[in-house]
Amino acid sequence: GYAFDCTGECAPCVYTTNDDGNYICKIDNALKTTGCAGTPSHPATTTRTRLMGSLGAGGNSYCWTALDGYDGDTPKDKCESYFVDPVDPDIPDTYTGGCSGGCSLCIYNTADGTCTAGPKLYPDTPEPSPLPSPSPAPALPPSPSPSPSPSPSPSPSPSPSPTSTTAPVASHGCPATAFRDGKTHVTGTHDNMWCGGTAEYPASPEFNEEHKIQCESHYVDPILPVPNGYAFDCTGECAPCVYTTNDDGNYICKIDNALKTTGCAGTPSHP
Repeated sequence: GYAFDCTGECAPCVYTTNDDGNYICKIDNALKTTGCAGTPSHPATTTRTRLMGSLGAGGNSYCWTALDGYDGDTPKDKCESYFVDPVDPDIPDTYTGGCSGGCSLCIYNTADGTCTAGPKLYPDTPEPSPLPSPSPAPALPPSPSPSPSPSPSPSPSPSPSPTSTTAPVASHGCPATAFRDGKTHVTGTHDNMWCGGTAEYPASPEFNEEHKIQCESHYVDPILPVPNGYAFDCTGECAPCVYTTNDDGNYICKIDNALKTTGCAGTPSHP
């Protein structure tokens, strides 16, 4: 009664050489998959092909394998049709997906043409219930009075809820996130859009002022995995894009980790 739906693992055949140097046709273990067994918490994982990550054969089932030997015209589409699950080590062979072992969306890096893993994702956990507000202290009984109608004691003001200290600070009052003003928002983990995707120019060791302006007119929010309904208020980390060089000396557009922030979520106790 098997439905031939890849839940029992499937893989393409590949024409390659064996240990003796002879060409043979065999299973491509690097692209072995159980389908799109992701999690509704991160909808992109339910439409992409799953790479087996730490459960893959010989450690060769990660994002980079999506473009291994690929010479087509759409490397970005090819790369970003995959995700890795699980990412964490020491996952039992009985694991069937769902991101509880950590998963990552594959992201195409325009600057150097590589396919790399995005931030590690896990299924959303229920939001913790807010702590109850402290009960007000009971009112003392009124003192005896000769007046026939004693004045009632005023009710004490209720104590503030402890959850009020975690309310997001308005962006206009937070210097840490002032870099967002006038810049284009790139939505990071929300729909897998990053600084590198804003760069419409090839990687080059030559500095280009126009490329710098194009790159640094963007910022990313969120950087961390966030629950549905995220308010894009930097509580999931945000940062500006910066035009800089990579390890190969080529100029690229990437997140400025030095300015990564969660905003001004301090405490009113110390304004």
